Amino acid sequence: MADPGPFVMMTVALPGKVSLAAAARRLGLSLRHLDERYGPVLLDADKALYTVRVKADAAASAVGSTPFADPKIRPLD
Repeated sequence: MADPGPFVMMTVALPGKVSLAAAARRLGLSLRHLDERYGPVLLDADKALYTVRVKADAAASAVGSTPFADPKIRPLD
């Protein structure tokens, strides 16, 4: 299946129950704007910070976070 991107990475604080739906609510976005195959991925357990992938066209309307690049990662040859 092709990547439906482009995506950006966004950091979100998720105290309590961690889920993609909770991240979407915290960012003020619909769940369909987040990459369900990716995360949330823990960044800092002490601060309950996670990263999620957000569709680039929806990131501008997200609240409480700044978008970061989501570069392709490949193994070194």
